[in-house]
Amino acid sequence: MTFKLFAGTLLAFTLFSTTPPSEKISFEDSPSLKTVLEIAKKQNKPVFVDFYANWCVPCKKMEREVFNQPEAADFMNTYFINYKVDVSQKSSGLIKLAFNVDRIPTMLILRPDGSIIKKKSAKMSLSSFMEFTKEAQEEFYGTEEETVEVIQMEELLPVVPEAPSQPGFCTTPNLDEKKFFIHQAKSQSEMDFPCVEFNF
Repeated sequence: MTFKLFAGTLLAFTLFSTTPPSEKISFEDSPSLKTVLEIAKKQNKPVFVDFYANWCVPCKKMEREVFNQPEAADFMNTYFINYKVDVSQKSSGLIKLAFNVDRIPTMLILRPDGSIIKKKSAKMSLSSFMEFTKEAQEEFYGTEEETVEVIQMEELLPVVPEAPSQPGFCTTPNLDEKKFFIHQAKSQSEMDFPCVEFNF
């Protein structure tokens, strides 16, 4: 009787204490990629970045058929820091420019220093996504992390005073008054952004 009671208690403890598998990929709730990269550095993990929009049909299909599948969720939540970028928001202008994102869905795997391990601009099936991310995981964990110099702001966005219509360039000679112009895909909307503060 004592043995049966012990066995039953042990079984119940095992059932209730086992961590259930993840049901969907968990994305960091942060307005800044810089903050996410700092988290990745502390945990020594690569960063998965998903560029999407609510109107993007392929993005929604990947959300449903890939990101919400336990196989992908368990793997990504274990080995990656995950982050989403809504390209329909003006605040996404700099990060799209920095990583040359001109279509969605686009997915990046980054080192904690912001350098790119892998990039893919296309809808993927679950199997293709797992192959893509596992290759990136092996490259990150399987070799010594490269020491890559962080791109400086002046290298990424050179000063061109005479070209206010070109996206990604500062346009006035006074540093304190420089504006950063973002031209969205099919619009000419402008977003002010101080060139001296490069925060993704």
